[in-house]
Amino acid sequence: MKPVSIKIWIAHAFLDILILSMVLSAAANLYMAYDNNMEQGTELMMICSKNIQSMLNHQWGGLDELQKSNESDNYLDARKILLQLIKIYNLDDLYIYSVNPAIPSRYYYLCASSDAEKDRYMQGEMSLAALPAAEILPAEQELLTGERDLQQEYRDNSFGEGITWFAPYVDREGETRALIAMHHSRNQILKNILEDFLKDIIPFALSLIAGSLLLLLMVERNIVAPIGALSKSMSLFAQDSRKKPEPLQVPPLTEIIEINDSYEKMTEDISSYVNSIETLTREKMETDIQLGIARRIQYGMVPETMKLNGESFGFYAVTSPAKEVGGDFYDCFRLDDGSVCIVIGDVSGKGISAALCMAMLKAAIREKLLVGFSPAETLNKINDEFCAENPENMFATAFVAILPPMTGELRYANAGHTYPVLLKKNPVLLTPESGIALGMFENSGLTDHTLTLSPGQGILLYTDGVTDAVNSEKHFFGTEHLLEALKDFSEKTGTAEETVLSVSRAVTAFSEGQDSFDDTTALALVYTAHR
Repeated sequence: MKPVSIKIWIAHAFLDILILSMVLSAAANLYMAYDNNMEQGTELMMICSKNIQSMLNHQWGGLDELQKSNESDNYLDARKILLQLIKIYNLDDLYIYSVNPAIPSRYYYLCASSDAEKDRYMQGEMSLAALPAAEILPAEQELLTGERDLQQEYRDNSFGEGITWFAPYVDREGETRALIAMHHSRNQILKNILEDFLKDIIPFALSLIAGSLLLLLMVERNIVAPIGALSKSMSLFAQDSRKKPEPLQVPPLTEIIEINDSYEKMTEDISSYVNSIETLTREKMETDIQLGIARRIQYGMVPETMKLNGESFGFYAVTSPAKEVGGDFYDCFRLDDGSVCIVIGDVSGKGISAALCMAMLKAAIREKLLVGFSPAETLNKINDEFCAENPENMFATAFVAILPPMTGELRYANAGHTYPVLLKKNPVLLTPESGIALGMFENSGLTDHTLTLSPGQGILLYTDGVTDAVNSEKHFFGTEHLLEALKDFSEKTGTAEETVLSVSRAVTAFSEGQDSFDDTTALALVYTAHR
């Protein structure tokens, strides 16, 4: 795949997200505009119909008075008011009429339209006139049978294409004397919906675009630009490693600062050693210095000792490679939800190749755990990647566990690693299904296991360099001596540091000064919540 500039990739990602957000927002706003328009229209039509009923009963003298003549002042005043109501409530047509279902026909007392030509026709041909009806609408049937609530017709009906609201006219005696029809054409409805939609969507779209551009600018200034500067500096440094690059100005972001500090430290070390190599015996000194750098880098990634305490846990680890660099690794870090992750692994072989493989596996495991994968998911994905890119046919064992901050329910998965020890009063060796080592076969099928720790209990993890340590008589340290070294563990006072140091002292005493032929690593995690 052709590499793409991170700047272009981020711009495309922002554009895609922006377009998707606007499309989804537009759909939601259009639905809300339609729903609000229909609800508001119904409320306004109820008010309009009540106003007409009130004027019929108190101002126009009722239907009998209007029916006398369509040329009377009272009648003309009523039509004028209907035209005003059409404008006020944004209607197309307004009718006051009675229905004769037997014929069928409609007798129009009053009618008016927003269209001048149609209004003249109504005044001349429909006022105080009975006209045949093609059908009696369901809404009219409901009102004729005594229903008093507002009715609607959503279709092309006798009053036109659109929505017609129907209300009963109830006279002073409480009888339904006529019907009031208030008609909105489809075009008018669509216009109202579009106006409401644009009124809501335009400010949102402008604010979304402005916010996205601002965020893109911040990403450019605080992330893309520093990474570009680092990349350029690295390219220049790669051309002449004897000259240390000038310090870079980076934004106050933790990850960028850490990358920059690591880069500056790396360039400082590399520049120093490259200049030293030129003055020393080429092959011997170059090998020694490279091993020294590798050891320092490894200790930067996997320190000789590590201590980490939280509100609900205590962690301590020690490691010692058999050569300058080794294949053992461990890790401990917190997730966003406060859970603590512990990792331990052992890469086959020794020296540089094991250290490189160790660095790759440690970083990959940490990355996947931080993304949110479970221990088993993490190891299964690492195994598939390792099998796909493993030209030296190396393999590694690994054990991954996650401890939530308050529950004490330890979730773990084991890829062929040594069995852990449950730290409690009279510690015991746990023997869960270990699975296969990473890099051996694809589709390893590792599964998660759970272990509930009570406050004060914990777990001890170690590499086979601990149990395979030998004394002068060539006897192995083994799990029996390991459990013996842990027999005094106390759930009330025991700590991760004391536990690991007791194991380390026991191995040293057992070995009696014998050189270790394998890397040794041990770590302990003690659950301390509410202890």
